[in-house]
Amino acid sequence: MEASALIPKELRQWIDEGLVKGNTRTYSRQSHRDELSKRMVKIGYKMLGEGAYSGVFEHPVVEDRVIKVTLSTKDGYHRYVEWVLMMIKILPSKYRKHLPKIYHTEVIKNCRITILEKLSRGTAVSGSYKLREEFLEYNALVDVLDNARQQLNLNNDIKTSNNILYRHRTPVVTDPWSHKV
Repeated sequence: MEASALIPKELRQWIDEGLVKGNTRTYSRQSHRDELSKRMVKIGYKMLGEGAYSGVFEHPVVEDRVIKVTLSTKDGYHRYVEWVLMMIKILPSKYRKHLPKIYHTEVIKNCRITILEKLSRGTAVSGSYKLREEFLEYNALVDVLDNARQQLNLNNDIKTSNNILYRHRTPVVTDPWSHKV
């Protein structure tokens, strides 16, 4: 199945009709996020998380995929998705493994819809050599991300726990930047 087919037709319709609204400003109204959540749950999607500008939903059929809907094109997540798609081919594999797998992304009327791999929240794990090595590589990627963030004139948002998830024991940076107000 092509990844774009995982976007529910209802979501596209709601955006087209203005029932779910994106914007180009530096905020997203809570009522817009609530409307998105209510509608997605109604058609069988489970909300996994919510941020200031977006909601992440578990796909009801394809269990290893999620749909992230971002309601503001000013949010740093838009720039991050573009950066990941550009850099995934040129970064060394030791960094790439800490980036999310993006299967499809598109923007419709200032809403970014992204199909991503499903990750999990981290848990305390033992301090094995392999794990320490993973975090050394991860910390090196954080430095690369910080350089990119400065060049793009964005704020650092990587320190919040919701922006780092795990693929097994590998930390994955999911949403490290926010816009400057």
